[in-house]
Parts: sequence; structure tokens; C-alpha cells
Amino acid sequence: MRLDDSHLIWLAKTDERLPAGSLALQPLPREPDKSDADERRILFSPNERQSVSQFLLLREWCVFVVSDNMQPHLFVLDLTRTDAEIREIALPADVQTVSVAPLYSDLHLGDDTLQVYGAGFLQPPSSYRLDLGDRQTPLELKHIASSPTYFDSEGMSSVLLEATSEDGTKIPYHIVLPRSRTKGELPVLMYGYGGFDVSLGPYYSGVIGRWLVQGNAYVMAYIRGGGEFGPNWHRAAKGHGRHKAFADFAAVARDLVARGYTKPSRIAGNGGSNGGLLTGVMTTRYPKDFGAIWCQVPVLDMTRFHVFPAGKAWIDEYGDPDNPADRDYLLSYSPLHNVKPTSEITYPSIYIESSSNDDRVHPSHARRFAAQLEALGHHPLFHEFGSGGHGGDGASTERATRTALGYSFLRETIVKGKNL
Repeated sequence: MRLDDSHLIWLAKTDERLPAGSLALQPLPREPDKSDADERRILFSPNERQSVSQFLLLREWCVFVVSDNMQPHLFVLDLTRTDAEIREIALPADVQTVSVAPLYSDLHLGDDTLQVYGAGFLQPPSSYRLDLGDRQTPLELKHIASSPTYFDSEGMSSVLLEATSEDGTKIPYHIVLPRSRTKGELPVLMYGYGGFDVSLGPYYSGVIGRWLVQGNAYVMAYIRGGGEFGPNWHRAAKGHGRHKAFADFAAVARDLVARGYTKPSRIAGNGGSNGGLLTGVMTTRYPKDFGAIWCQVPVLDMTRFHVFPAGKAWIDEYGDPDNPADRDYLLSYSPLHNVKPTSEITYPSIYIESSSNDDRVHPSHARRFAAQLEALGHHPLFHEFGSGGHGGDGASTERATRTALGYSFLRETIVKGKNL
């Protein structure tokens, strides 16, 4: 809502009033029980590869960020002029992701100066300032500061590609390539989430940088179930559409092989929480497409997730295990219920990471999955940390241990080629 309470800005989540994903600026009613919907202005209507990632109102400006096929664009609109056109602010060429915030937390005491933050897989976070309060100067970003670099990215590259899922949908993904590689043999750490309208995007990480410096590649897959392309991208993989997210992730793995970057034994699938469900399904449904699975704080029992803490809140996303039709569908992919014995199948090496302090996804998911794998002749690696909770936000030493164990597992499997 604007400072003078004259306008509000809102994003359509459904098609009820506007096409889903549309951003609208609307004056508030001047009289009770009267609507000014006729004066509504549609600021942005997305196509299938666009979404609004952020929006806000300042004292005299509307600001919003649009992702166009995973490329950020920054727009501003002067609210003091009824005839004002939406203006795009040029961003630095190497910026892959953008966020914005007012410089002053209390707009009553400050002005419309905007802080803009940009980063990328190979670009450390940088801060820029956009002075919207000074109408005498050009609207352009002024660089303020950049974070230190944590690795040498010289010769590395980040490329946006597309895979084709089993239903024909194009699934975008970023691959970040090291400065040198052996064609067809590149070890690839592949990350995905695909749920709850969560949007993934490029970010700068010294840990990933260290992986790249050692001659390995990193992939981020923007599969359905996430919010990267708006509400419909999320809804496509909700409920009985969840299999689409799984098929999307497998399609990206296969596309990496088809393009000649690597081979299945060199690909490691990684994800946590809902991404742990994703990697659990990769283990049981798509074992030939991966050489290793790093499964973190996972949801793996799709028949009883709702009886544990926080689980009831996931029924809208996954379905209701107490509903027979939903239960049958959930059982069709539930990793815990789809483990087969070694006499029938060979699974990729798998490291299951959990926390006894996790109050969001109960550690019994991971425990029972590891036990079921062992009971049927497989040899999973399992580690349950004693603190840190669901997000691993414990002592820095434990966070470092978690990271070190995971990457040690990757080096032994997809780098050295061992079958653990």
C-alpha cells in the first residue's frame, strides 16, 4: 500500500479477477462499499516464461522486478503523473538475479531512494542505489559496493539451457561450467526443489565456487512445482500433478547427457526437504539417470507425512493421504513404499542426511527410508546430526561438517567413480 493510502498493488494468484501472475495497481475506494476496479491499471501480464518476482510501493513510485526466462528486469512507475509510462532501469550485464528494498525502512522519515542488490553464480553480490526522489537526475543505478570474491571465476561460464520433459514441456536450467573439462565426463552436481511455489535462481556461493574450481559443474533446474514462471508453473505439479516435477528433473539429467557434457554415472542429484522427496524419487524411479543422490532432511513417507509436526500444512500441496484417491496416487511415488530389492534393481550411491532436531520434517522419514534400503540389500550412507534443525542453522562448525560430508560423498562417487 502507498504511503498516503491512495493505492495498493497486488499480484493475481488465480484467474478469478485477472490472469494469474498479473500485477495490478489499483486506487483504494474513496467511499465505503464502492469499488474503483474500473480504474485498475495492469502493470504487467506475463507470458508463460515470465513472472513478477518482487513488487513494492514507495512514497511516489511503484517498483517491480520481472523475471523473463530467468533474466531479471527492473521497472519503475511515477505515481505522481496519471500519464506516466512504465520505465525499465538498465541493469549491469553480468547480473543474473535482482532484489530491491527502500533505503529507509520508515518512508515517513526518508525519501524514495531505492537499494538494488544484484548477483549471479559467478558474480559476487553488489549493492546499487537508485535515487527516485531526485527528479533532476537520470534514472540509473549507482554502484555502491560489492562483496569480496570467494573464488577465481576466470574462464568459467553460466549458460541457460532447456530440456524437454516427457509431456513436451520445456524445462529451463542453468549449468555453471568450470574453466576446463573433459568432454562427456564432467562431474555434475544437480540441484532442484520443485514445490510450494518456491522460486530458485542464481546466487553466489563460495562453496559452489570451490566445487567449480576443482573442475566440476553445477546445475540448477527450474522444474514445475516452483514459482519461477508464476502461479501456473506451481499448480502444474501440485496434487496429482506431482509426477511432472519428477519427470522434469530426470529430463534435465538426460539433457546433460544428450548435449555431451557428462554421463549418468557422473551426475549427482541433490535437494532438501521437498527437494529431499525429489531426490528420493530419483533414487527409486529414475536410478539409471544418476550416479549419486545427496538427499537432505527429506519427506519420504507420503502416506503419513500429515501426522508429523507441520505435515498437515502440506496437504494442499501433496494431497490428503486419508482420501483414497489421493492415497493411491501418493503411494505410486512415495520413496519409502517403492524401494525394490537388490535382486531387481541397482540404485545409485545415496547419502541421506537428517537432523534429530528437525521440527519441520520429522527425522523418521530419513531413518525409515535408510532402514528399508538396508533391509532390501542396498547400502545407503546415513547421518543424523544432533542439532541445527531443518535448515541446518546450528553452530558454524556443524554447518561446515554437513557441507564437508556432502561434498566428500560427491568426490568419492561422481568424481572418483566409486560405488559406495
